[in-house]
Amino acid sequence: MVNPRNSQIISSGSETCEQRVNFVFNAVDADEFLWEILDANFNVIFSQNTDRNFSYTFTAPGDYKIRLTVTNCNQTSQAIKDLKVIFPNFTFPPDTVRLCRGESVQLQASGATFYQWRPTTALSNPNIANPIASPTQSITYTLTMRNGICERVKNVRVEVIPATPADFNFTLLKECNTPYRIRLRLADNVDTTKFKKFRWDMGDGTILEGTKPDEYTYAEMNKTYTITLLAENPNGCISRATKQVTIPKPPISPPNVITPNGDGINDTFEIAEKNCKVQIWNRWGKVVFKSDNYQNDWGNDKNIPAGVYYYYLESPTGASCNGWVQVLK
Repeated sequence: MVNPRNSQIISSGSETCEQRVNFVFNAVDADEFLWEILDANFNVIFSQNTDRNFSYTFTAPGDYKIRLTVTNCNQTSQAIKDLKVIFPNFTFPPDTVRLCRGESVQLQASGATFYQWRPTTALSNPNIANPIASPTQSITYTLTMRNGICERVKNVRVEVIPATPADFNFTLLKECNTPYRIRLRLADNVDTTKFKKFRWDMGDGTILEGTKPDEYTYAEMNKTYTITLLAENPNGCISRATKQVTIPKPPISPPNVITPNGDGINDTFEIAEKNCKVQIWNRWGKVVFKSDNYQNDWGNDKNIPAGVYYYYLESPTGASCNGWVQVLK
């Protein structure tokens, strides 16, 4: 007679945290056998008599009974064991997390009383559910979680995506009697096909967009601004490049009338920016004045004839303009 009570029916014991459980029949040969799984109300939810050893996947936690009925030589015996199925309420981070180089990501797990992340490289705390990871290169972390008898182990891959370098140049533009404008252009070595978006933080609260944004005029001059290019690649990683630009004030605004009479008012051809290059012609095209380091002194010569004169000037900041000025006496 077979005595299945001496058999180890459930290899994982009387409690399990696994949904799929292996059942092992260790008795001697039998003429017939019947495996049955019963719920807490003794309802049979599964039975089979073809495989001595089998696996079953539980769909809900709870208390179950495992019944094995064995018949041999017209004698029948039964063995019943209790099995508690526990579904731990664990949540895990995704298998792969991507972040841009230089950034951080918070890894999220829950449902356990014990957490262990290995290796501990670039983790704010390797023994909590939600450490902040700041690796400089891709890495695989192994997370071990426990709650009571339940344990889960999961690998989490953190992929570090390098940003694509980006740079830019700027040019100050000036026309007579208008404020300075700034023109922004990407550096020649920037491959625009490797990016999906370009934004330009002008340092005054204004954001421009595109590879060739419109020329920009600052509302406030005589001030230094920090311009930041933010170039975003298809992975969402942002490359930054910053440069400072000083906007002179006031802009070049040459007068169109001077009165060199010694009264201290409009006596000279006065330009707001010092040290400009200046050339002045009379109405017949003769150069009457030239300076590479102009000091606002043309007009001190009281012998300058009255009439209309023409000028061309270049400022130290690279702006240039031409126009006319009338000398009145």
